Amino acid sequence: MNISDSSEYFSETNSSEPSYSWFGYLLILAMGSLVTAVLGFNFQAGLFMSTTSVPLDDAAMEIKQEATTAHLWFEEILSGDSNMEMDAVWEHINKAAWFAEAILRGGISPAGEIYPLKDPELRGQVEEIQVKIAFLKTLVAERYLNASNSGPGTDIDRQFDTVFADLVNMSEAVETAIHQSINQTLQSFRSTQTYILTACLILTLLAIRVFYLFDSRKIRDFKIIQAANKRLILDMIERRKAEDALMKSSQLAAVGQVASGVAHEINNPLATISACTEVLRNNLHRIAGKDNMYYRVFDEYFSLIDEETQRSSRIVRELLDFSQYRNIVLKPCDVNDIVESTVQRFSIQDRFNSYTFTIEKKGDPGTVFADGDKLRQVLIILFTNAVDAMPEGGKVTITTDHNYESKHILISVSDRGMGIMSESREKLFEPFFTTKIEQRGTGLGLTIAQGILNEHNGKITVHSEPDKGSTFTLWLPCIDEQHESDSKAL
Repeated sequence: MNISDSSEYFSETNSSEPSYSWFGYLLILAMGSLVTAVLGFNFQAGLFMSTTSVPLDDAAMEIKQEATTAHLWFEEILSGDSNMEMDAVWEHINKAAWFAEAILRGGISPAGEIYPLKDPELRGQVEEIQVKIAFLKTLVAERYLNASNSGPGTDIDRQFDTVFADLVNMSEAVETAIHQSINQTLQSFRSTQTYILTACLILTLLAIRVFYLFDSRKIRDFKIIQAANKRLILDMIERRKAEDALMKSSQLAAVGQVASGVAHEINNPLATISACTEVLRNNLHRIAGKDNMYYRVFDEYFSLIDEETQRSSRIVRELLDFSQYRNIVLKPCDVNDIVESTVQRFSIQDRFNSYTFTIEKKGDPGTVFADGDKLRQVLIILFTNAVDAMPEGGKVTITTDHNYESKHILISVSDRGMGIMSESREKLFEPFFTTKIEQRGTGLGLTIAQGILNEHNGKITVHSEPDKGSTFTLWLPCIDEQHESDSKAL
């Protein structure tokens, strides 16, 4: 599909898509209205209870308290147990009368404004309370004037107690009725809240569904475009990697060709220098005795020339190995034999007298299909790196093992040198990268080793910590696995 076709496709899909946006906005408006209604209802309900029901309930309770206080003080005055004046009794009775009147007509108390009671039945009960208060006031006056004839057990005393009890009971009945009215209001408030919140929830779900339908096509188209962009980016990355690999391969090929020519030209002079040095060194005793100072000086110089010549020859061999195609010949090889012969050949050199080479055999590694000479070359590279990591001498440990789980033969070479930093470990197998000081290496040894292991269907891994040494492990497939890999290759 080209660009014009894709544009027509998206225009057709968008034109055929129903427009849900206006309906979604209406749902949002409805939800906002309902939420506003809930908040307004909460406010009105709270205002109603705080300004109407609660003050009325407090007023009914005040009637009972004021009447009870007046009754208690009056009895104490009559019995002579109190020095309080009758004015205090009249004050509490008048307060009870005032609260009864406030319930019916309204008024302002110290606690706040009292709004008139609207329930006709309760208003009738409050009016009866007013009658009882007035009658109670009359009885108080009569008992006080005839205190000697109104003691406990008299008719007027019993009548006084009856009226007081009726007043308290009626006040409690009004208070209970107001409580019930408040509870009914709260229940109605909760029910209305539940209905409104349920409606909000339903509208929310509808709005989510509408916007989902509205945006699903756009989301799907966005995902398609996102996936296409991702594929494009990945293709560009892979293409860039391929271009970099091709450029690097071309550069390495050019370097390899130059290195091959230079190596051949250098190899012959190096051989001549090495041979001449050996001849001069062997005939040095004819010029001066071994106890002569010049003999020791020249012998040291000849040793240095021989060491540097050997190092140069090794560099030449690495350049040739890097630049030339490695034609390997696979045949059954005993791993322990290869390791032992390589260690013997390497450690016998005088310059490695300060190093100890230890072979540890774990299990029976058995045989592998390999090119013995190439494996020895890899081991020599690893031995050389281990020795260079410990310039003052040390111990090199070579371990052979059989990993039955992964079906590989393992050969590990460990040193106790300075170790390798994490940022350097990522570049170890890159051509011409080296961590050796004083330009002692070309940076090709591990590259050559990795190439040889790849041709054996194996791999090489490294574990290293700074100041704790390094361990390089060769992974070679078992003989059965090697047969299977070769058959697949064929």
